[in-house]
Amino acid sequence: MAVFFRTFIDENTAFARLERALSHGPAFDGYLDIHGELTLSRPRDMSADTFRQHIADELRSVWEKAPVWAIYERNEKHDLSASEITAAAVQLSANYEGAFVITLSILGRDHSPHDLELTFICFRQEAERRNFRARYEGKFISR
Repeated sequence: MAVFFRTFIDENTAFARLERALSHGPAFDGYLDIHGELTLSRPRDMSADTFRQHIADELRSVWEKAPVWAIYERNEKHDLSASEITAAAVQLSANYEGAFVITLSILGRDHSPHDLELTFICFRQEAERRNFRARYEGKFISR
């Protein structure tokens, strides 16, 4: 089985990359999925700014409930699909009460160096994030 959680990035890096992906122009497809709660896709007639605001509102809502995040960036060369990573995150985070799994994807309609796929695993406490990272990060995980 492949390693699912190896490309941890801090919140500042994640949000800087997100801002860059959203600012690169209007020609991108995007979605935000808060597992079990909400799925938001960007229709072609929605402005980038409106989509950015929807993302900010939803991330803020999760942050109010679970403010400690482990964020992983999907790397095309080495990772499984975003849905496989999300499924593993949902399965593994089920042991943490109140945890959220968020998948965020910003992909240019033409392949772009600004393409971004992130998986957020959001916890209520720092100890839960540390435990998750110690147990699963950089390890082979069987499902």
